[in-house]
Amino acid sequence: MNLAPILIFAYNRPDHLQQTLEALSLNADAKHSNLYIFCDGAKPNMQELDLKKIESVQFIAKNENRFKSVVVKIRKSNYGLAQSIILGVTEVINKHGRIIVLEDDIVSGKFFLKFMNDALNVYEGSEKVYGISGHRYDFIKYVDSETYFLPISCSWSFATWKDKWEKINFNTYELYDTIKRNNYEKKLNYGNLDFFQMLTEQKNGNINSWAIRYYTSMFIQKGYYIYPKLPLIKNIGFDGSGVHCLSDTKSANKKNSLENKRIIVSKQFPKTKKVIKLQSVFAKLILKLKIVKKVKSRIIKKNDE
Repeated sequence: MNLAPILIFAYNRPDHLQQTLEALSLNADAKHSNLYIFCDGAKPNMQELDLKKIESVQFIAKNENRFKSVVVKIRKSNYGLAQSIILGVTEVINKHGRIIVLEDDIVSGKFFLKFMNDALNVYEGSEKVYGISGHRYDFIKYVDSETYFLPISCSWSFATWKDKWEKINFNTYELYDTIKRNNYEKKLNYGNLDFFQMLTEQKNGNINSWAIRYYTSMFIQKGYYIYPKLPLIKNIGFDGSGVHCLSDTKSANKKNSLENKRIIVSKQFPKTKKVIKLQSVFAKLILKLKIVKKVKSRIIKKNDE
């Protein structure tokens, strides 16, 4: 049984970490899996209340014992999410050759680890597949297969291999130059997801995202991610508690669906035409949603006059 190690990144949300660990431990493969928990350090001049939250996170991590082994790494200073993930994943994947990654606000279903490990085993060595995620994009429910390949990555949960991780270029300026030089600005975007704008914000120093750099690098190399039809994870970080998540009740409710059903991993990579068709379906659904919202807004405005 070749199970990938699990790496969780935590900072200052003890309640979220507790929920993430509790859900993960309910997976049948949890007790056979090695778990790493990397806790980021405090920022300078933090308030006492925030320092206590960081200490609580570290206490929870140190007392976790429901896995085959638990390694806790506590940063002495604040690395920030981007640096934490890049350095942390590199460290663990260099040791094990593969990895499953979660942040402390991702709650998983009971078959999450099964799906991630199955996909890692099935697609190891595949030139096109760069990773796996337990997230389910909304438009996927409109198609039939249990698993799908999309030319976009997902940071909410992911699994990958050492050889694919080493192919990722995190140099923002090199990535931006490649996109501009090849006129890929529009191609980088997906549906209503304006990834080129995010890359521009990264280049200008307005954000510090490892995820946009990861995706852009994968896009340039024409890589794909595999996703399940059913949502195997949910993001509980849309409550205003996180550094990188804004409070949004609608988003929180929308993303809180979670399935506890096993997903059978497809062993056949779909033809490019099928992937392109999926992208077209997604774009049309987004456009339809925008039109509906615009019409609804006009009706409300007219009724208020």
